Amino acid sequence: MGASKDPYLQTLGQNIKYLRIQHGWSQEELAEKCGYTSDTRKSTISKIENGQSDLPISKLKIFAKVLGVTCSDLCDSVQDKEQKIICDLMEKCYGQDAYRMVQTFLKLDQDDRLIIYGEMLGMMKADKYAVKKESSEQKAM
Repeated sequence: MGASKDPYLQTLGQNIKYLRIQHGWSQEELAEKCGYTSDTRKSTISKIENGQSDLPISKLKIFAKVLGVTCSDLCDSVQDKEQKIICDLMEKCYGQDAYRMVQTFLKLDQDDRLIIYGEMLGMMKADKYAVKKESSEQKAM
């Protein structure tokens, strides 16, 4: 086949497969719970999980309900979820400014992130950021 899969369909399929496995269901069991009754129900789920088959919104809602998540949860990539967790953690620990800064950084492509990271490493070499080691005399006092 060789055709590249739509990233949206891949993400959707991966999330469905992950949740199905978390529930301990076979592809056939998930198919039955979602209302598929034909002899091809197992292969239908396989195609969805492999990103080869799209779901109409009506079926997406059924899958979400059966799997106990929202439609958004089924469609979001793991990377998006991880980034949201990171941003939320930054906001809780360091406030709104840090949250906005991390959000902005995560919007950059990989090349620009590496440039900024390199700049930050260079800045950290400045004396004002150097870790000061206490001499043995200072420790004795």
